[in-house]
Amino acid sequence: MKAVITFLALITIAFGTLAAEKPDKQLAMEYLEASQLEQAINASIDAYSRELLTRVPPESRARFEGVMQETMGWDATKSQIADLVVSMYTKDELKAYIAFSKTKLGRSFNEKTATFSDKMSALLATNIQRLLERNIVPSASSDTSPRSAQ
Repeated sequence: MKAVITFLALITIAFGTLAAEKPDKQLAMEYLEASQLEQAINASIDAYSRELLTRVPPESRARFEGVMQETMGWDATKSQIADLVVSMYTKDELKAYIAFSKTKLGRSFNEKTATFSDKMSALLATNIQRLLERNIVPSASSDTSPRSAQ
């Protein structure tokens, strides 16, 4: 009886390990493409930029937009995001999502997700603007901490 229980435990562990196999970065990139995350990130940056640009002097706006893309854009973040995907999802989960995204229902879902991301980004950007308008975040010139008094 002990031998049977041990055998079943080993089989369970072996299959559990196989099922939880970590994906490689290439599969993570396929997932990111299937999930249309690049479009969502670009929409977020566009929305945040539109709101934040109102606080940037006109002569600095082009530079600001460039810095936003350099630090937060797809090219700057796709490798980091792929690493995050690899650390969070299993190979089977990513393959299942990619297969789903190729179906009629999956394509419809992704289209709606892209629109949802655009609208959510615009909403968050508007809320960021409201936060900035409330002036609760002190600027460097209005720092009243003990360090600035020294």
